[in-house]
Order: sequence, then structure tokens, then C-alpha cells
Amino acid sequence: MNNDKLYLILPLVTLLTACQPERAIDQAALEQKFICTSLIDGFLKVTHNSHYRFTKSIESPDQQKIYLYTVSSDHAVKLNSPTQKNLNFQCDDSKKQIYQVFLLDQTSKTKQPILSFHLPQAAELKQFTAYTLKND
Repeated sequence: MNNDKLYLILPLVTLLTACQPERAIDQAALEQKFICTSLIDGFLKVTHNSHYRFTKSIESPDQQKIYLYTVSSDHAVKLNSPTQKNLNFQCDDSKKQIYQVFLLDQTSKTKQPILSFHLPQAAELKQFTAYTLKND
């Protein structure tokens, strides 16, 4: 009976252990998606284009994340509909702690830089008086 339990527990432990590193990768991807969509949403609001909504993200052949935005359906019904139904953005975080967002032109296949954001490290955040960090 003990051997039966061992045969059941061993594969379960192996399976759970194998899944752990993937969680860290997923967390980093979720963080990147959150930061990039927040930056793009902010850009759209500042430029009075908040009628575009995030649709999905895809990975380009050169491993860059592309964020697809489309005109929201409630705005499309209005007469003053934008001429461009879709906007594509590239968010690059290849430089450590620096995010760069580009607007992709689908017809000319060019990219226009629209903003850059430096995400401070935890040590840098301690210097800001508006923030308090709990001791790790």
C-alpha cells in the first residue's frame, strides 16, 4: 500500500515542481502587458483617442509584442467615426527597466516612437517621498 502512495505522490510532486518556473515567466509577461497597455491607454487618452480599446496582443516574428487596438463598438455607431479602425502598437522592454512604445503604420510598415518610460528600481523608489516601501 505504501508503494502505491509513493507511485501516486512522486509524479504529482514532479508535475508541480515543473510548473513553478513557468509561473515566474507568466508573472513577468503579465507585468509587461500591464505596463504596456497602461502606457498605450494613457497615450490614447492624452491625444483624445480614448474611443480605441485594447483587443489583444500578439508576438511578432522578431519577438516583439504588438498590441492591437480597435475602435469601440459604441463609438463606431456615431457619425464622427475615426478613419482608422485599428491601431497597432509595439512595446519594447529590451533595455533594462525602460519601456518604449511605437505606433506602427500598417501601410508603410514603419514605426513611430511615441513615448518612453523608465521604470524605477525599488532602491530608486525609496528616494521618492511620496512612496513608502515595506521592508522585504
